[in-house]
Amino acid sequence: MPTSYSVTSSVKPADQNALTQADVSGNTVAGVLLIVIPLSIVLGSVLYKKFRPKHRATLLLEQIEILERIWRISPENKY
Repeated sequence: MPTSYSVTSSVKPADQNALTQADVSGNTVAGVLLIVIPLSIVLGSVLYKKFRPKHRATLLLEQIEILERIWRISPENKY
């Protein structure tokens, strides 16, 4: 007895479009991250090198002012 089997595709054209859109959005996110992460690393290092000396100088000036105020305190006011 011959039997006949029919083979049908389980993937519909609408499903193929949905997969393609998901792939495109995933590729877009990956592309944006691929650009943003190195750019932020470079920008962060440049800004760090630019503003670190100014920040350090400000901290040192504040420490000098504090030490000068301590030095000017009279012996009666210490205790």
